[in-house]
Amino acid sequence: MLLILGAMGKQGEGLCKAVLEYNAGGPKESRSVGDLAGKWKRKTAAIASVAHPGFDVVAMTRFTQSDMASEVKRKGVRIIRGDFRNQDSVQRAVRKTRATLVWFMTDFWGAAKQDHEIEAQQGRWVVDACAEEGSLVKFVVYSSICDCDVCDSPEFVAKLKVEEHLAASRVKYAVLRPVMLLDTYANHQNPLTKGILRGHVRPDVSCKYIAAYDLGRAALKLLMNPSWYHGEVISAATLKLKGSELAEAMFAASGAKTEYAYVMDGCFGNFCCCLLPEATSETLQFVNNVGFSARKKAFTMKYLGNKCLSAVEFFRQFRMFELPERVLFPRIQLEVESKLLESFREARSKQKEVEEARKVMLKFRKKADRSAKAGNW
Repeated sequence: MLLILGAMGKQGEGLCKAVLEYNAGGPKESRSVGDLAGKWKRKTAAIASVAHPGFDVVAMTRFTQSDMASEVKRKGVRIIRGDFRNQDSVQRAVRKTRATLVWFMTDFWGAAKQDHEIEAQQGRWVVDACAEEGSLVKFVVYSSICDCDVCDSPEFVAKLKVEEHLAASRVKYAVLRPVMLLDTYANHQNPLTKGILRGHVRPDVSCKYIAAYDLGRAALKLLMNPSWYHGEVISAATLKLKGSELAEAMFAASGAKTEYAYVMDGCFGNFCCCLLPEATSETLQFVNNVGFSARKKAFTMKYLGNKCLSAVEFFRQFRMFELPERVLFPRIQLEVESKLLESFREARSKQKEVEEARKVMLKFRKKADRSAKAGNW
């Protein structure tokens, strides 16, 4: 039994997708345990084709009625209501599901409300709940953040505290430290409608990324082989791209010419930067000035069988990045907009004429009233 805590976030969604895909019969490379590192590789060559029987999955979320929850429920995932902000809720989820494997992450921006002490406490609750059910819980995977032991941002500090508490517990565990998620660009605002992809990374900086789906595949591999990965702390990255390269990937996926725009550029951007929360400001400074230390080639080869989503493949899987009509047919869009503008102007001019006629009528009435009072009417 696999319990996914925080299943409706981007990372939890990526793991659900990877597990369901595995249960359905793929991808094949996740079924192999023969590509383990170091001196054990030769010894494990003989068992390279050993297959895992599959997973019964339980997902804990606050949003049991969301579209994502309904979708994974239809595919066989059991959904239970739970809340990271409540210790009893977390303990109940671990105890009642009788899970043997647990994956979790902590949410600095949502559940913890940008308080690193609250985030660290919520992570400790999960670890303690798993430790209390030690006879059942055999392995825990925690999704942290890359270089949390280097950067002093509150978000990074909180996740490091959870890692330390996990390491000090009796629970067998592994930690994944992802870099920036490609899914950051998969929001509800479709940049193709304006031909601009906005990001917080400077255009001249090559930032490391990973798709939540690939992160889920890596987590799946750890969960399948607890004895091999116990105690490992793994930095996870698959791509290294500049903003212009991201824009080119979106262009290749959609066919609409796209440019990358740094949201903190210019006077207004600098002003907005001053208003950002401390955690955001420190994180962006680290990403832009220092950069993540994860080794993408080593990670991809060892944990993903040297196969990962490219930026183009990533953008193609989202409907929101399909080419909308107003980008596909700019001339038609221009004509429609000009006609709408013309109609608006005509309506506005008519409205002005009506208003002027009304003023004349009121003026006439006032004059008539004055004449009536004077007896001249």
